[in-house]
Amino acid sequence: MASPLPSPPFHHIPGIHNFRDIHGPVTQTVKRGIVYRCAGPDAVTAEGIKRLRGLRVKVVFDLRSTPFTTGDGPVTDIERIWTPAFRDEDYSPEKIAVRYRDYGHGGADGFARAYMDMLAAGPSTVARILRWIADFGTLDSACVIHCTAGKDRTGIFVAVLLSMLGVGDEDVAKEYELTIAGLTELMPFFIEKLSANPVFKDRGEEGREAVLRMVTARKENMIAALEALNRTYGNAEQYLRDVCGLESEVIERLRSRLPVATIGNDSNALTSSNF
Repeated sequence: MASPLPSPPFHHIPGIHNFRDIHGPVTQTVKRGIVYRCAGPDAVTAEGIKRLRGLRVKVVFDLRSTPFTTGDGPVTDIERIWTPAFRDEDYSPEKIAVRYRDYGHGGADGFARAYMDMLAAGPSTVARILRWIADFGTLDSACVIHCTAGKDRTGIFVAVLLSMLGVGDEDVAKEYELTIAGLTELMPFFIEKLSANPVFKDRGEEGREAVLRMVTARKENMIAALEALNRTYGNAEQYLRDVCGLESEVIERLRSRLPVATIGNDSNALTSSNF
C-alpha cells in the first residue's frame, strides 16, 4: 500500500489523483483553500464529489484539448468549464512528436521549451481562469485546475500564477515537484502509454529513458521554465499583462485573494497557520 500523501497540501479525493492545494509545504506560499490542482477527474466517485463540495469547490477548469477529453464526467452542481491549453490543430501527429521530443530531452531545456510553447498557445485560457479567481475566488468559492496528469499544462499555469504573486522560483519549483508523489499510482499507466508511441518506441533504450524523464516533475525542469519565462517576457506579471491582457486591477485583486506569506521551515507551520 502506498504511503499517505502529506496533507496539506494533498487531499484524498476518491477517483482523482494528484489532488492538492497550490498552497504547498514550502518556505513561501499563498493562502490555501482557494485554488486546487489535480489530474483528470473523470473517474471521481460520489464520495469524491462530496469531498469537493466540502472544500467548497464551485468550478473545475479543464485544460485538456478535445482529443484528450473523455466525456463530461459526472453530473453535479459543480460547474465544469473547458479551457483548453492548446488548439486542436496543435495536436497533429507531427506537433505531438515535436512536443514529446522536447519533453524527453536529456536536460531541463526541453521542458522549458515545451512549457513556453504552452504559454504562447494559451493566453486566453490563462486570462479566463485568472479573471475567475480574481472575481470569485474565496474560501467559500474555490476552483480546481487540471489537465490529464495535472503535471505539465497545470504545472506551468500554477507556476505563472505563483510567480506573479511573488513566490520565489525555488518554492514554485518545489510545489511543482510534489507532482512526483501525487502521480505515484498513475506512473505505470503513463509509462506504458508513452512507451507505445513511435517517437519513443523506435529509439529502444534511449526512448525508454526519454519516457522516464518525460513522466517526472523534477524541480530543475520548472526552474528552467521560469528562467525561460523571464528571458522571453520579462517576468510572470509582464506575461499576464502584455500577452494575456490582464489589467492592473485584476492583478491586484489576485494578490488580494491569494496573499503570499513566509512560513518558515517548520513543517507544522502549515497546519497551524491560518494561511
